[in-house]
Amino acid sequence: ATDSIPFERNEFGEGELEDAVSILLHTRMATSGRGMHNTHPFVTKDNKFALIHNGVITNDRDFELTLSTCDSEAILVSYMKNKVHNKIENIQSMADELRGYYACGIYSSSRGIPQLDIFRANGANLHVAYINDLETFVFSTSGDDIRDACKYLELTHEPVYAVKEEKVLRLDPITGNRIALESFKSSL
Repeated sequence: ATDSIPFERNEFGEGELEDAVSILLHTRMATSGRGMHNTHPFVTKDNKFALIHNGVITNDRDFELTLSTCDSEAILVSYMKNKVHNKIENIQSMADELRGYYACGIYSSSRGIPQLDIFRANGANLHVAYINDLETFVFSTSGDDIRDACKYLELTHEPVYAVKEEKVLRLDPITGNRIALESFKSSL
């Protein structure tokens, strides 16, 4: 019975769901940092950055975490410190600082231009498919989850692809158009 399960939620920005042009949604089986304050997406206090992550960052204690006690936040701290949102080529500086494996989505509106960076490194899984009925792309760490959800919801989709490792794809979160693509080398 769902009555006995405590319901908690966090909010990012303001507005009505029917006005949404992009949605960051993350389900997680916590390997560290359980609790609402450790629930993705991690959103900066100024609402200009949001992170979803799957994986493990082993050197998270090297970073000053202010939003959570979760290793994932280290990615967001490094991303902002290295100003990847301003210059996509700075992804290499971020990758040099991180140890572990990760598949991420980082939303940014810090320059007044919304953008979504999608990337993965060190063997993390990340898949993408275009959902015809929703007219949108969906990312998941499991291609089977995309196929199964579409089958269950009776939605049609294009082929499911693995997102290339050590590439960051910058998208316009409103149109879905590609803004940039950059390569990087991840550290173990």
